Amino acid sequence: MPVRTLDVSGAGDAVTIAKGIRYAVRHHADVINLSLEFAPFVTGADIPDVLRAMAYARRRRVVITAVAGNEGTTTGLPYPARGPGVIAVAATTEHGCQAGYSNAGPEVDVAAPGGGPDAVPASDPWDVEHCRPEEVGRSIVQETFAGASMRFGLPSGYYGTSMAAPHVAGLAALILASKRLGAHPRPADVERLIEATARDIGPPGDDARYGHGLIDAAAALR
Repeated sequence: MPVRTLDVSGAGDAVTIAKGIRYAVRHHADVINLSLEFAPFVTGADIPDVLRAMAYARRRRVVITAVAGNEGTTTGLPYPARGPGVIAVAATTEHGCQAGYSNAGPEVDVAAPGGGPDAVPASDPWDVEHCRPEEVGRSIVQETFAGASMRFGLPSGYYGTSMAAPHVAGLAALILASKRLGAHPRPADVERLIEATARDIGPPGDDARYGHGLIDAAAALR
């Protein structure tokens, strides 16, 4: 269910985004993906409408995924990813490495494919072995408007945490549809399953770049 809350240039406001979240909930969405981010200086006090809308969604057992952001910083994530009860998603490349643009911080829950270039390897052995920042990483192919006809197509050339977060939303939808956790699981239970079955990459355990690791749909549904 595509719910448009931003204009053609990708700009928008908190009131419209909050209305979009509530619209999706009222029309029986089980999962909401927010491939958008507020500026780093925006605090929770600045966007009360969005936080209330997300709380409204959680009360109705809607899973919410959001992007870690594309500034390549390590100082924390922007809203809505840093909001309570949201699955915050960082991006990996075709090598399974942190993407160079992907934000990092303690709020990162999991990572998923976002395409693009690798980040400069950290000092841990996993990164040194897998990451190749000198190479041009492949992009993501996504269904979106293509060409001047404004018809849906499958163009390539996209990369970002906005491409990573929908992978996690899709996995949440598979978990719900499979009834792996019962008929109407709580969003927190869905998140725990996604995190528990993610492949641990980077430093051992939960870390600021990959969270609990790279999502693994087969493991989550097994």
